[in-house]
Amino acid sequence: MDVKKFTLVELLIVVAIIGILVSLLLPSLSKSKELGRRAVCLSNLKQCGIMSILYASDNSGTLNPSSGMNDINDGVHWLGSQTIAGFKPYVGSWEITDCPNWGSVSLAQGMTPVINGAAMVGYIYTGGIRTATLVGPGEDWVAPQRLSDSSNLILWAERIVTSNNWTAKYPHSATGWRVGPTGVGINPGLNGSEGGNQLDLSGAARWRSQKEMTGQKGASTATLTNWWKQPE
Repeated sequence: MDVKKFTLVELLIVVAIIGILVSLLLPSLSKSKELGRRAVCLSNLKQCGIMSILYASDNSGTLNPSSGMNDINDGVHWLGSQTIAGFKPYVGSWEITDCPNWGSVSLAQGMTPVINGAAMVGYIYTGGIRTATLVGPGEDWVAPQRLSDSSNLILWAERIVTSNNWTAKYPHSATGWRVGPTGVGINPGLNGSEGGNQLDLSGAARWRSQKEMTGQKGASTATLTNWWKQPE
């Protein structure tokens, strides 16, 4: 029985078809992976909420103060030394303070605190902020102080990463981290951001599309990194 052999042309055609199929499947696989990371991110925020509520329950309903850099709220994506010490008995792993798409050094990755014992995290923690200079465009926001405050106030949320050359990184595009063009400032809606997760004082975490979000007034650093939907 004769066995028909592939000619070189036929073999090249098969390879080309396989290449086309792979190129069609890759975006779908990337999107699926991103949806999985968003689910992990949402779970992390829920655990951050549990950690915060447990702390407050043991401290007469008062939330752990977000001391940030230099023990003030300038940089709400930093946890000051007092904040870290307060959360420590309630956290199993600091990894819950980072989005799975986080690409910078942080407390969860063993970063050595560099400013008065403060360490960077991959989210924004607003609990207990008592001072804020309201500057720049955007919505005013209210930092929750106690468990008895309005339950829909934002407690933890995603954040944007910026650098000195005005290059912004957004945590959730269709396929993961999205780096915006250099020098254009903060424009998540124009640079591929699809939204982010946020958690309110009730402990409820949810995904918000970018169209629902807006920039927030706050300390200078917060103005650059906060981008969520303030409760109505």
